[in-house]
Amino acid sequence: MRNVYVLGVGMIKFGRYPDRDVAQLAGEAALLALKDAGMTIADMQFFASGNLLQANAMVGQRILQQIGRPASR
Repeated sequence: MRNVYVLGVGMIKFGRYPDRDVAQLAGEAALLALKDAGMTIADMQFFASGNLLQANAMVGQRILQQIGRPASR
């Protein structure tokens, strides 16, 4: 097992955003978390995402594309 650390957090204002999808909202929060941690996308070694309402929509990959990192290398 490896130790896992949460180095930064990000949260957007709670509300309705009819003009934005889940990946856009989560991407904004992810970028805020990276900024809070003092890190960049290149520093990430692992990204996890969960969304019960869109379980089969590849939300994690869409978020990675939103924040500027390809889903696979």
